[in-house]
Amino acid sequence: MATLEIKIDPDVYKLHDDKVQALLSGKLTVEAFALLIRTGDPYVLVGDTIYALTEAEFYAMSEAGISSDISEAEFTRVTGMEDLSFMSLADAALMRRIRKELPKCSACKYRRYRTTVSQLVKKYGIPVTVEPTREERAKYPDVDGGITSKVSALLHGGYVAKRAERKPCMDCVEKHVAQAWVLSNECVQGYPEYVYMVIGHLGEALDELPVQLSALRDTLVFCLAKTKHDKRPFVPLYLILPLILAGRRDLSLDAPDHDDDMMPVAGTLMQIELTDEMRAELRALPPDAARELAARCSVSDKIIPKVENFNDLSAVEWEGLLGVMADGIAQVAPATANMLRSRRLMFKSDPRLAAEAGYDMSDVLACLAELGNGDNA
Repeated sequence: MATLEIKIDPDVYKLHDDKVQALLSGKLTVEAFALLIRTGDPYVLVGDTIYALTEAEFYAMSEAGISSDISEAEFTRVTGMEDLSFMSLADAALMRRIRKELPKCSACKYRRYRTTVSQLVKKYGIPVTVEPTREERAKYPDVDGGITSKVSALLHGGYVAKRAERKPCMDCVEKHVAQAWVLSNECVQGYPEYVYMVIGHLGEALDELPVQLSALRDTLVFCLAKTKHDKRPFVPLYLILPLILAGRRDLSLDAPDHDDDMMPVAGTLMQIELTDEMRAELRALPPDAARELAARCSVSDKIIPKVENFNDLSAVEWEGLLGVMADGIAQVAPATANMLRSRRLMFKSDPRLAAEAGYDMSDVLACLAELGNGDNA
């Protein structure tokens, strides 16, 4: 009578792992080996065969380990803020009560307050340094020889959460890589928590990538894996952009009918004018969020004169920066975010035209300055 047997791909035996050694020495059966595999082990069962992940696959598929709490130093700084005028009366009163009770707080109450302050920080867009995750993360074991990449071809969607099927779109790939690059620069200039947004955009780029572009896929997988492993962004745009441009030429996917991102969201228009509704949104922005937006607007306008052609790195940087700006205010200023998105889509082929037509960020900067929200940008 035939039995259902579990198979082991030969590459598994190359890993320096106690369970593999026990399997080789006969101390473990194949079935016992399979049942002892835990989260963080570099193995995947596909069908009846256990495969070894490559190092890039292992780190690219691993959890990012996001921490939601701010550091203790930032907690102390935020709770010590005197000017709470940007908060609602209820939230400002809560912050004052926390500050008053902190000296006599028990450890458990402190942890609870730390979570509450983290939520207020997120609600009002207060820039802080997020405390890095402290727990030990699984590490890839030593290997004898190389591991052949097999799991990526067998396990689709392993790098990102399952989502609705999308049409491949090179414009979207470029946008997400550009956003990842812009955020990676901000990350190393004082905002280390942005590394998680970099991870998200690299994952989005992989999700949008046409399956035929294996070289670009392997490159982005490596960038994602290294970023997750090092907890430091690795987005070498000068090396990635030629692969994106080659992909456009090979697939001719830059026509509008292939570009989902060119389609307006239901109920919205390609609105590029700054309207009264948007001015009201800008007026309601917390001061810190407004200053961050003003700073990015200033940078975007400084980039435009550097653009030489639509393939120029400066054009891609401008595209990514406008994407980051729109993402940053989408939840609190949706009309303004949609306007920024529309300007990006309309002028991304040549940002110089935005300035010539009067649709750079000078109107947004002027509005923020009028409202007193763009000082010291």
